[in-house]
This record gives sequence, structure tokens and C-alpha cells, in this order.
Amino acid sequence: MQRNLFSYIWRYSRPEQLVILMLVVFAQVFYFLSLSVPKSIVNNGITGLAFKDHPTIPFLVWELDLSAIFPGRVIRILDGFRVDQLTYLVIMSFVFLAAVVVNGQFKKSINTQKGRMGERMLRRLRYELYDRILRFPPAHFRKVKQAELATMIKDEVEPLGGFIGDAFVAPMFLGGQALTALIFIMMQNFMLSVIVLVLLGVQMLIIPRLRRPVLVLGRQRQLSARLLAGRIAETADGHNEIHIHGAANFERADISERLGHIFKIRFDLYNKKFVAKFWNNLLSQATPFAIYLVGGYFAITGQMDVGAVVGVLLAYKDLPSPIKELIDWDQQRQDVQIKYEQVIDQFQPEGMMPPELQAVPEGPPPPLGHQIVLSGVTVSEDGRVKQLDSITLSLPTDGKIAVIGGAGSGKDVLGQLLARQVLPSNGTIKIDGEDFFRLPEYVMGARAGYVGQETYLFPLSVRDNLLFGLKHRPVAPAKYDDAVRAVREAFWKESERAGNPPFDPTADWIDYELAGATGPGDLLPCIVRTLKQVELDEDIYSLGLRGAIDAEKRPDLAEKILKARHALHGRLQDPAYAALVEPFNAERYNRNLSVAENLLFGTPVGTDYDGDNLAADPYMQTVLRELGLDRELLRMGLSIAETMVELFSGLSPDNPLFEQYSFISA
Repeated sequence: MQRNLFSYIWRYSRPEQLVILMLVVFAQVFYFLSLSVPKSIVNNGITGLAFKDHPTIPFLVWELDLSAIFPGRVIRILDGFRVDQLTYLVIMSFVFLAAVVVNGQFKKSINTQKGRMGERMLRRLRYELYDRILRFPPAHFRKVKQAELATMIKDEVEPLGGFIGDAFVAPMFLGGQALTALIFIMMQNFMLSVIVLVLLGVQMLIIPRLRRPVLVLGRQRQLSARLLAGRIAETADGHNEIHIHGAANFERADISERLGHIFKIRFDLYNKKFVAKFWNNLLSQATPFAIYLVGGYFAITGQMDVGAVVGVLLAYKDLPSPIKELIDWDQQRQDVQIKYEQVIDQFQPEGMMPPELQAVPEGPPPPLGHQIVLSGVTVSEDGRVKQLDSITLSLPTDGKIAVIGGAGSGKDVLGQLLARQVLPSNGTIKIDGEDFFRLPEYVMGARAGYVGQETYLFPLSVRDNLLFGLKHRPVAPAKYDDAVRAVREAFWKESERAGNPPFDPTADWIDYELAGATGPGDLLPCIVRTLKQVELDEDIYSLGLRGAIDAEKRPDLAEKILKARHALHGRLQDPAYAALVEPFNAERYNRNLSVAENLLFGTPVGTDYDGDNLAADPYMQTVLRELGLDRELLRMGLSIAETMVELFSGLSPDNPLFEQYSFISA
């Protein structure tokens, strides 16, 4: 990745930048028109300077003066027409309104396009950073905190999205506006333009200097916030050790110290920021003061007309905003450049996997090979302690080998090495004469497996986790109707423009041939067979029975379960089974359910109607009172309580009966 943010932006957004820059140039024409028209409105439309000698004047007369080439040669393009003062005022007012509207449309178009470009570049940057995480060397994950990586991709690059759209457009657009306004002021009065330039120069010289400490504090705030995120992640990961050793208060002290440090940085940042803001506002108001004073003097002495002074004021009205935004842009430029460098430094570790090793395969993976040969292989993460020392051996890929050794003998490191979870510091590993670590990742994923002491289960379904090792490439596209496909194709096109691969996660990614199946229809028997081989079939079956089915996602399974219920209900009509199960019957009290479950005619979902809260529920009390059951149930409850107290009154607290009847305690 380019270390300079501007190089990165220009490389991937050059066409969009050029289009927007052309719009910026065209926008200045209408901006200048919106500045010059008010002068004509005041001088001619309101004051009537052009109508002192004649009641009407020519309007919209366009002539091409060629006298510089052909003396006395003037070509009239449009004759125009004559208007009186009121008509002139109305026409010029609408011209001013049109210029403002067109200028606003230019701004809208420019802002929309640069916003889309910025978000597209932010998407590209986030994807590239995530792509680099997938290519990190395995040992690097032990040196970084996952929370910091997530924070950098999610939060720290967020400001870059807004700046990317402004990187080239903002200085061009804002600078063009400021330059246009200054040229207009200069055309009205040179001395006044010099005063404005001097005051603006002072503002642009002082404000960036005042904001420089703000950048330093902003960088410190970012680093301290990142460290805080990592420290919180450490607390979550090590919560068992904290409780075992009773070190919770020490952890509180550490976090309090860090929060105090962040507080000081942020408070200093606010102080510096508002000092700069105070001087910026003061210098911004100094220029209108000079225009009122000097421009008013020139108007009184007849050196400027009132319309020119009004035009200068209108021009300056729009001048502080672009100047201020240019100063803000310069500060933001330095800020995001620092953030960009800090982020990419964390995503460029040594030993990253080349991207071609993770390329999408074009077909089924080839065989792994026949012989793995290790020659003088040494594994040492820190360069001092050797976990494996000069290992030389040859392993057939179709054989069965057991590596036996005690704790710390390196047997587990050898397994990690063959699974490419660690990299050798010395020596070579070949497979059929080729570099083992140049083997594409999908080949290793398809032809080799590794089961270590630590296994991560993704927050997906059990089925998705079981089939995760079969998803190396999309084997069949997803099926969409025409309307959805059009939307998806537009989405994929935008993905390509943002540098993202146009992959469809809803496509069929399962390699059925690799699983020993011919398609989705016979995949389940292959899954069951594999689960039986690793003795997980009963566990998965029990887990499935305790789960719930989403009828919208699996309508076929829901329909089969309903059919099974009806079939079971029919079987239970047999006298041989009828006494074994007591079904729900709205006309009968179910003796195998509690009183609460009979009242609800089912099992409560949630805590509102569970056993502890049901009796106190106002609605339930109202129903029982209307049915005349409240007193009867109260009498039964008191009778049961008296009996229980009488039975347990003479028992010692450690009597096992208390464990059998949890509703009464010792």
C-alpha cells in the first residue's frame, strides 16, 4: 500500500477526480455571475444610474469585438431589446436567482459525486486492510490484539472516507471560490482588495500554527483510545485469572489511570481547539470591519459607487467560509495522513502470505502430493528459544504417523508447522520437490486438516461450521428472479469499482465432490457418516432436538415435523400407547402439568408468565377472580404449605430431601 494518502487516492480515483474537477471549474462561472449581478441590480435597477439620460437602455446585446485583429471590426451576434428601469430590475433579479440556483445545483452535484467517491474509496481501503488480515503470518496474531484490529478498520479509517472525497476537490472548489471573490473585489477597488488580501493572509498564517498542537493531541488521543480498547479486550480474555487471583481492584486502578490520561489529552485538546477558534472568528470579522470603514469612505468621497461596495460585501460574505474551510482542510489533511500512516503500519507485518496463494481456484483442487521432506527445519519465534531444532525427516502423505513426546518436546509445534500455522526460521520443507509454503491455500484446505487444542467455532449454524472446510470457491451461482438479479448485478459492478471481488456469499460454495457427495441431495448422509467417525453424531443429534426451527428458512423441515406430529398422534390412539401420553385437551385438566401450565394451556415463553410471576400478574388475578378460582387456589396453596412445613420441620438442614424439593429451603 502507498504510504502517502494522496498517492493512494489519486491511483484509485483519478477518473472520478477529473470529472468532479471539471464541474468545479464550470461552477466558478456561475459563482462569478452571482457576485456581479447584484452590483448591476443596485446601480441600474434600483439607483437607476444607467437610466439618467434615457428612459430605456439596450439589453442582451452581444457583440464580438475583433478590432484588435481587424481595426473597427465588430460582429453583432444578438441585437437584444430595450427595457425600462422596472423591467430591467425584474429581469436582473431573475437572472440573479437563476445564477444562484445553477450554482447550488453545481454544489449539489459536486458534493454528491465526491461523497460517493469517498465512500467507495473507504470501502476499498477497509477491504484491503481486511484482506491483509487474512494474509497475516499466524505468529503475528499473537502479537496484536483483535480488538485493536477491529477498531482500526471500523473506526480509525472512518474519517478518511470524508476526506478522500475532498482531497483534490475541496482545495480546487474552495480555492476557486475564494479566488473568484478576490478577483471580483479587485475589479471594484484595488486598495480594498489589498486590505482584504492582507487580512486573509494573516488569518491563513496564524490559524494553522494555532491548530498544529491540536493535531499532536489528536494523534495522542487516537493512540490512547486504541490502547484502551486493547486493554479492555485483555480484561475480557483474562477474566478468569483476574477473579482467581483477586486482582479486580488492580485492574480498576489501571483502567482509571488510562481514563485519566485520556481525559487530560481530550481536555487539552478542547482548550487548544477553542483558542484557535476564537482567533479565527476574530480575524474573520476584521475584514468586514475594514470593508465598512474603507469602502464607506470611498463611497462617501465618490471613489466607489454604492453598488460596488454592496458587491464587495456580498463577495466577502462568501469569502470567509471557503477560507475557513481551506484552513480546516489543511488541518484535516495532516490529521488523516497521520492516521493513515499509523493504520497501514499495523497492517504490513513481515512474512505476509502472497496474495496469489489465496487466489480463487478455477476447478477442483489437485492432489496434495506424495512426500513431505523437512530439511534442517528450525522453529524459533524470538530467535533465541528453539521450539524445533534442525529437524530432518520425510513423511508420506498417505501413511499413518504418530509423534510421541512430553510437554514442550515440540510435537505440537511440528503439527502446527505441517498445518502452516507457524513458519520455520531456518531450513526448508518440500512436497514432491516443490516449496511447501508456495502451495496454494485452497489445496491445503481441501487436502489437509488440522485439529489443535484450540478450535474456534464461528457464530453460524452447526451445519455451516461443519461444512466450513468445503467452501473454497463458488461452485454454482445463486438463483434470482430478473428484478433481484438486476439489483445484484449493479451491486457486483459497484463492488468491482471499489476494488472488492464480485463474489456472492449466497451462491453455493460447498464442494460436494470433496465431501464425497454428488450434490445437495446426498450431502446429509456424508455429514452423518463423518460425525460418526469422530463420535460426534449423538452430541449433534441431541443439540438438534433442543433447538428451534425457523419455519421461514426451512419450510420443508417444518412441514415434515408437522407430518411427524400427526403420525405420532395417530399412533398414540392405539390402546397400547394411549395410557403413556396425556395430550393437551381444552376440556380436561392435564394431570402431568402444573396448575400454572394448565391455566396457560402451554409452556410460557419469557419471564412474564413463568411460575414466579404468574400469581402476581394483574390480568391473571382478574381472570381467576371472575372464574371464582382465586379463593379455591389460595385455600389449596395454604393447605399444601401447611403440609410441607409439618413434614420438613424436624429435619436437619443437610437432609437430602431438601435437594429433592427445591420449593422449600432449610
